[in-house]
Amino acid sequence: MKNVLIALGLMLVQLPGHSQLLTQTLKGRVIDNQSKAPLAGATVVVLNSSPLIGTTTDEHGVYRLTNVPLGRQQIRFTYMGYGEQIIPNVLLTSGKEMVLDIEAGEDISTLKEVTVKGTDNPTNAALSYAASSSRLFNAEETRRFAGSRNDPSRMAANYAGVVSANDARNDIIIRGNSPAGLLWRLEGVDIPNPNHFGSLTGTGGPVSQINNNVLDRSLFLTGAFPAMYGNATSGVFDLRFRNGNAEKREYVGQIGFNGFELGTEGPIKKGGRSSYLINYRYSAPALLQGLGINFGTGGAIPYYQDLSLKLNIPTKKAGQFTVFGLAGSSHITFKGSLADTTNFYTDPYTNVTTQNRSGVLGATHTYFWNRSTFTKLVIAYSGIQTGILQDSLNQARQAFPQFRDHSWQGKLTAHLTFNRKINTRNTLILGLITNQVTAHLVDSVLVTNRFRTIRNFSGQTLFYQAYAQYQHRFDERLTLNTGFYTQLLALNSHYSFEPRLNMRYALNPTTNLTFGLGRHSQMQPLGLYLNQAGNPAENQQTNRNLDFTYSDQVVVGYEHQLPANWRVKLESYYQAISNVPVERIASSYSLLNSGTGYVVTDRTNLVNSGTGRNYGVELTLERTYTNGYYFLGTASLFNSQYRGSDGILRATAYAVNHVANLLAGKELRLGTRNVLAIDVRTSWVGGKPYTPIDIVASSQQHTEVDNPALAFSQHTNPYFRTDVKLTYRRNSVRAMQEWFIDFQNITNARNLYGFQYDNQRNRLVSVYQIGFYPNLNWRIHF
Repeated sequence: MKNVLIALGLMLVQLPGHSQLLTQTLKGRVIDNQSKAPLAGATVVVLNSSPLIGTTTDEHGVYRLTNVPLGRQQIRFTYMGYGEQIIPNVLLTSGKEMVLDIEAGEDISTLKEVTVKGTDNPTNAALSYAASSSRLFNAEETRRFAGSRNDPSRMAANYAGVVSANDARNDIIIRGNSPAGLLWRLEGVDIPNPNHFGSLTGTGGPVSQINNNVLDRSLFLTGAFPAMYGNATSGVFDLRFRNGNAEKREYVGQIGFNGFELGTEGPIKKGGRSSYLINYRYSAPALLQGLGINFGTGGAIPYYQDLSLKLNIPTKKAGQFTVFGLAGSSHITFKGSLADTTNFYTDPYTNVTTQNRSGVLGATHTYFWNRSTFTKLVIAYSGIQTGILQDSLNQARQAFPQFRDHSWQGKLTAHLTFNRKINTRNTLILGLITNQVTAHLVDSVLVTNRFRTIRNFSGQTLFYQAYAQYQHRFDERLTLNTGFYTQLLALNSHYSFEPRLNMRYALNPTTNLTFGLGRHSQMQPLGLYLNQAGNPAENQQTNRNLDFTYSDQVVVGYEHQLPANWRVKLESYYQAISNVPVERIASSYSLLNSGTGYVVTDRTNLVNSGTGRNYGVELTLERTYTNGYYFLGTASLFNSQYRGSDGILRATAYAVNHVANLLAGKELRLGTRNVLAIDVRTSWVGGKPYTPIDIVASSQQHTEVDNPALAFSQHTNPYFRTDVKLTYRRNSVRAMQEWFIDFQNITNARNLYGFQYDNQRNRLVSVYQIGFYPNLNWRIHF
């Protein structure tokens, strides 16, 4: 704590000493949100500027505004036939030019002027197809909230209907669904788990590989998503990397929780329109642990590194080409001799070494056939590799092999999209995705003094996906999106056909009603199909014929824009889940309760007879960042239940039932150059369901044994946590520096995570979430 206070003092010691007004360049492109055609002659103005700062776009839809004062600005866009759009909260700092691309929606009727405010509105193409349960976010938002650690997943946990699985990982539970139901998409291609120390089939991990310094405006969906998204039942992160600055070279440096970081961007060829963007991070946990910072991993030290890149190459006649990539590697060793018995990562009688490598490298080509039609082709290779070595220790601290995993899974993807804006009212999107999946899955576990093979597979299969999305705008009030999605797994020839529908109806300029309906499916983890039963020599894959799991979802919503940039949003939903893998014999097991572990279950003889349901209501009250402060309040009441093969209706592992978040932030200007920001976040979450441990059986078998008849029948105490973040941003002529200290769980609340069985002492040990955790960060743009 002493070191933290010293760092805070150093952060604030330099007070503003200059009054010279600093400015920055604001530039970007203005395009039609459906056809992506540039809008030449559009007017872009900085509101409340004196004298007025404004310009018009050129033939490529490009605009450039110079000498825009630093700070948060409001930008107004106008164009004949497109009404008016106001974009608030555009943050300009020194050291980096601001690139703001604007997607504008054409008006159905020009009889009256239409004004759309805010970035979270249907003038954006992605949101116009997702009328309900959707939200846009940008890189600045991932840095804003206290406790988010610059992580999109942890940021999203503040939204209605979303909750973190635990403090140490960024898995997110959406509306009571397993985190395994989440889809990650980057630049139009579905990618494997983009987190350090992540599992082969999981969607989360302790540290994100996604670098918010390279993120562009992206989309987060929590249910009933449109037809272009598939093979997911919970939610979607549709991420985009921004283009680098095509006019000047810029650099970013950062030191913090995510390690040492250095990034650069600029023109590939001076005077051209092409650009590059590359960013590299390397962890420095040993140094940070020396400052007394607890990573929540006991005495183990995590190591990780990642690389992000994007090349953007527009041409005059051949279309636009991009190359993008994301890669990361991580490893950690937990030694039983250094274990903290209250930490759920560690066990005093187990040694574990884990390693993970994952990434994606792809290229896109977008070709505009005319002003209303374009095609986009994405070709990418993605993969993930995991390794786990687990040994058990006896009283003499001798190690005995217990579990081994050496697996990797790769995927070659081609995604072709056809987009045609038929007219002002109608737009059609068609898509075809082909995936060649290659895998080498080898793992085994020690059972009664010999290793049993869980799976041993080397081979490949094909996974096909296709979709059609049609939008019809009846008038300026009613928009209808319909379509279908279909997928086929060649491994067992199972396929699905999934109709989708959503709509938005504007009661008046400030009030909207939304509706979403659709069927969604997801294939099982590839390793689950390949589990071996019986004699390994016979290679009996009794799960190979498992079908997809289905989720039929309906969402009804109400949105109202209040005065002074406040808005309220209310959504209710119901999800009926079917075809869930469960055991043939009567039991409480269901795959719905998996998703936060590091390995795929080794169960065999599973069938698709399990069911589940989620239903609830969500409330959001929000004030966008204007006049120096923002507010976000979210509340969710829901139920999440399932039936195993025993037919008993139970709570799922994620049925915390109620979640409430309150977030607020205030910026204080220190002279004309510098800012001090204070952000506060408080979360209250219902108790986590757990299955009680059978002490007698555990003692007899010398290992932890749950009582499956009482699966998820008990709850921990409710979870409570408050985070406070202090940020100091200092602008100079050529650089911006930013320091922050994020006091996570500032009250050091002891939130119970669950229980573990201590075999050596024959007792239960309480396992707690992370206590007080100060997160320090320094960033510079120049």
